[in-house]
Amino acid sequence: MKKLLLHIGYPKTATTTLQEEIFVTLHNQGKINYLGRTIQSTHVGTGRSNFDGVDWVWDLRRHYNIGKKLEYDNSVLKADILNLISDEDLTFHDFLNYAQFGKSHNHENLPQWLKNILGSDVEVSIVLTLRNQVDLIFSSYLQKLNFLKFFIGDYSFTDFLNNKYAYQDRDVKSHLSLYDFNYITNLWQTEFSSKINVMFFEDLSKDQETFFSELANLLPASSNELQKLGGKKNHRKRDKSNDYITVRYKSLSRFSRLITLFVNKRKFESFFKRRQQREFSLFLKFENRLLFKSVIMKVPKPTEKEQKFIKDMFHTSNIEFAKENNIDLKKMNKYNYIN
Repeated sequence: MKKLLLHIGYPKTATTTLQEEIFVTLHNQGKINYLGRTIQSTHVGTGRSNFDGVDWVWDLRRHYNIGKKLEYDNSVLKADILNLISDEDLTFHDFLNYAQFGKSHNHENLPQWLKNILGSDVEVSIVLTLRNQVDLIFSSYLQKLNFLKFFIGDYSFTDFLNNKYAYQDRDVKSHLSLYDFNYITNLWQTEFSSKINVMFFEDLSKDQETFFSELANLLPASSNELQKLGGKKNHRKRDKSNDYITVRYKSLSRFSRLITLFVNKRKFESFFKRRQQREFSLFLKFENRLLFKSVIMKVPKPTEKEQKFIKDMFHTSNIEFAKENNIDLKKMNKYNYIN
């Protein structure tokens, strides 16, 4: 029986630090077989990765965005070593996915899809990294704000919370159900008949001994070794002030917008952003200056009203979640999960 540790996110819970500093390093040391996301796993048309192995991020997106059958070679999972897949898109809000790719998916289907892909000869354990919903939802909103602005227009955080775009005609509770931790853990646990290992993003900054001790229970490495690898890393840190967070991104230049009069705007931008990521162009710097412009946005932090709206919505379910997973309510309160 092959063993697989599946890290399903959430986004903005130090997933990049875990992937780049810990999972990739352990893979290079021959301690695990890592098949998940990495900055090096630039998406290519074959679904292969520039890292070692299958680019699961690409394949999964192709599967649930386009509807094509996922090509899966069972041999990529090894029998004599821990296999690990880390893909925060498995807990990524489908509206934000829609804003970026123009395709929708239902996160309720993802556990079943993935189980069908993996087959019956794989023993799956799952780890879920969490962050309190106020910070988590706002950080996910910031992550795709440039796509929201580019394809939808001005769309405030309150607009997102209230589903102003009326995406899938959902009410607010359904729109935000992805952030109900009790609901999500039950969804994955039911499909895989496996206990969900829960880890808190807040521990990484406030209680690293606990964070890396819990991670060491899942990986073939000591907590001290893991802390040396990931304890001081902070990928994709944002500029912050007391009142706002600075978001920087690339947008199409005037010249590029002229081109989009004749070609599809979304495909044009996507193509050249992939060129930037892959860095294969001899004229990359020239292309950047000609085709893109830098945009800086100062986004207000969540208001007290927005924070209260989120905390009130998830207060009861977070208490139930804590009880079902034997989590100290004092810890939940300390980290702003409950009132």
